[in-house]
This record gives sequence, C-alpha cells and structure tokens, in this order.
Amino acid sequence: APARALASPALQASIPDLEFAHAVLLVDCDPIDESPTLDLRIRKGVRRNHVQVGVLSARPTALDPSASVVVRTAPGAVDAALAALDRGEGELADWLREAGEDIVIVYGERALTTLGARALLNIAARLNLARAGAGLLEVPSVPNARGIREAGFAPGHGPGYATLAEPGRDAHGIASGLADGEIATVWLNYADPVRFHPDRALWERGLGTAQTVIAVDTVLSESARRFADVVFPGEAYPEKEGTVTNLDGRVQRLRPAIGRAKGRSGMPGSGVRAGWQVLADIAAGCGLDLGVRTGAMA
Repeated sequence: APARALASPALQASIPDLEFAHAVLLVDCDPIDESPTLDLRIRKGVRRNHVQVGVLSARPTALDPSASVVVRTAPGAVDAALAALDRGEGELADWLREAGEDIVIVYGERALTTLGARALLNIAARLNLARAGAGLLEVPSVPNARGIREAGFAPGHGPGYATLAEPGRDAHGIASGLADGEIATVWLNYADPVRFHPDRALWERGLGTAQTVIAVDTVLSESARRFADVVFPGEAYPEKEGTVTNLDGRVQRLRPAIGRAKGRSGMPGSGVRAGWQVLADIAAGCGLDLGVRTGAMA
C-alpha cells in the first residue's frame, strides 16, 4: 500500500536535515501553522546554509517569500500537480533537477491521496531520496498522527502497517455508513467532524441518523453538543500519560504534569478518568476483556 511504502524507514528524513539539505520542497502544507518548529528549521537553513525552498500548494504559505519557485494549484488539485511533477513536467521539475543531491520533501496529510502518494514515491525513487541527508517528511494535520497511524488507527492497515484481511472505512466511509444506516454507533474520540471535516453536511446527516453517538473530549465540541447521547470528559494534555511519536519517528515519553485524582498532593485534581481506563471498562461491559490494567499496558 502507498501509505506503508511512504512510511518506510529508508525514506524518512530527519528534522535536522531541513537545515542542511540542498533543497526543501513543501507540498500542500504550511509549517508555520501545522508545525512551527519545522518552519524555524527551514528558515535557519535558508539563512545559514543557503537551503533552497520550493513550494507546491493551493494557498500561500509563510515561506513563499523565501522560495526559489512557487507553484499554486487549484484547491484539491495538488495530487494532479504531483503527477505532473512525477512525469518531469513544469517549473518545479526543472528546479529539482538543478537543486542538488540532498533534497527533503515535506508534505501535508492532504496530499496523501492514492495518486499523490504514488507520485511522491516515484519522485523519491527518481531523486534517490532513500539515503542520509535526504528523504520525505510528513506534516500531519493533528498531533501524534504518525504514532496513531503506526499503532494501526487507519482504514488500510493494522498496527505496524500490518496487512488487514478486510480494510476498514476512512472518515468519509464512516460518515456515509452512519447516514445510510449501515453503522449504528460511533465513538468520537477527541474528534469534532462537524466542525473540522470537509464533508460537514454528510457528518451532520450521519450523526443525526446514528442510534448512539459517544463522545470523549476536553471541551463540549459542536459534534458532542448537538449529537452525542453520552459524553465522557477527556483528559487535558497535562493529565495524559503514554508516548507520542514525533515527525521523524522518535518515540517520546509523555508524563502527567498534573494529577487527575482529586486531592492528590493537596491539589484539587479534575477527577477525569484516563482514556485507556474508559475504553477498557466499556469493552469489558460489552463482553470483551482487553487485558489492560494500567496505563503502561495500554
């Protein structure tokens, strides 16, 4: 699958590569909004090491003034532009041929259509990006998206990109299933599709049709307020324990900065239960013992 191929360790650039590459190509992303650390790294590379920047996007980015070449596309047409780049057509193709050997392509999650992913893989192979100092770097649309995907929360693969006998549904497929009555219950885990997903009308119809909508969140989101039958208060970021995976694949420990339990250390905790505990208890109530007893096991 293209997603598994894009996640190949051999193709992964590191964040420091952005400072020392010959060129950085941004594809349908603006790091200053989605990952400001990357924006700072690229600007540092431009200023100190004369890194060249190219931009391929549907909207202006903060790095446009620093770019050697900027190509604008119509909204939703970046995958077609990548296909043209794969064929060696256009100003960006000429720029890449002259940019040097060490090239990092930074792409946004919106570019991960099947066509866009295949084009990225072909471009990476042609430019020989599977080596130190070069490669691909995804900028996800939400925090820890790489870790979530590697844990198997994706329609096309299981944990560790394992092959599934029957692929699941993507977000659009879930919304359609709810609207058509094929899916009766939906669990919104820190998700507000009515507000943040592009197919708002479909989600409104789907959530309105669903028999049961369960929501977990730190705030009363629009989706939860309008459609949820059950709302569980979610942990705030300082209360969470576990791991996150950063953009270039490093797993980092997440320790709680404040206690959830009331009265711990003399401080008035929120009393919110850990997310893993809620899931484990609901599963047990449905007759499925997940075998999870502590946060470390989750």
